[in-house]
Amino acid sequence: NGLRKNDEITKELSNKLLIETGKLKIKDSAFRLLSRRQHSKFELTQKLIRRGYSKEEIEPVLFQIEEKGLLDDVEFTKAYLNERLAKKRVGINKIKAELLKKGIDQKIIEKIIGQADVSESEQTALILSQKKIIVLKRKESDTRKIQQKLAAFLFAKGFETDLIRNVLRKLNLEKDAFEDL
Repeated sequence: NGLRKNDEITKELSNKLLIETGKLKIKDSAFRLLSRRQHSKFELTQKLIRRGYSKEEIEPVLFQIEEKGLLDDVEFTKAYLNERLAKKRVGINKIKAELLKKGIDQKIIEKIIGQADVSESEQTALILSQKKIIVLKRKESDTRKIQQKLAAFLFAKGFETDLIRNVLRKLNLEKDAFEDL
């Protein structure tokens, strides 16, 4: 700021320095959060608000970070989708809901999911179903109840209805599984 020893600090300069110091604190907090993992802009904003900064103070700082390419909702969505698909425990619908909760725009979600390879979803659902059937068969003997519980389980995991029907068909459990859902 061009200050030297024995320079007089005016009220105007003092206010300017306080504002700059506040921005640096916000940047520091944002960088600390981003160093741990990627965040969506909405998610990062919410975390900074919880740390006591106002939205008006946060927005210009996040804009600067975005301009430098360190905060990007599209890249966050790609990384999040790839990470969730790699764990192979949830379906596309659940991932969409999680991304919406993180403040990602619906158009971005649809675009990224449209580009992603989600062909392994059926295989994932089949593997999860086979594990779940073992547990269900210990508790239930009625095939109809097993198929309903299995369908509900897969639906809760975020798998699409058509995919669930295909999985039940492959497991020979598809009759009326969605009747009571």
